[in-house]
Amino acid sequence: MAGDRYSNTDDTIKIDEASLKRLQGEYEDLAAEFKKRADSYPWSTTADVSIEYPFYLKLGGASFEEAQALVKKLEKVRTNLAERFDLTYKDSEGLASGIKSLLADTDAVEELNGMTADEFGTFVQGAADVTLSPSNGS
Repeated sequence: MAGDRYSNTDDTIKIDEASLKRLQGEYEDLAAEFKKRADSYPWSTTADVSIEYPFYLKLGGASFEEAQALVKKLEKVRTNLAERFDLTYKDSEGLASGIKSLLADTDAVEELNGMTADEFGTFVQGAADVTLSPSNGS
């Protein structure tokens, strides 16, 4: 039976404080990398570009239908990438914060081997509190 598969304590994954600190660092680095890549970069002397905002493109006049179609398709790709960046950033930031909160609670750290995934979930903060909006170089 599928439920029996997870009731065997011999298969329990044990995580110690060093493992959690390593994971916290990995998630913090990942969030920082996504934040960096969402920043604005110089595109020309008159504009910057960021994955978070529509690209400014001039590809012929309004009657150049192929160019207009290309601009629409590029915008769809940019929007999809921005959504994935944002979700991954929020997940990474939430996991890093959750692990930090967990490590700050020394009683929980002492009993890590008995913690369920649901119990760990109570330490992970809501991802809605963080944003990936470009910081304009700061």
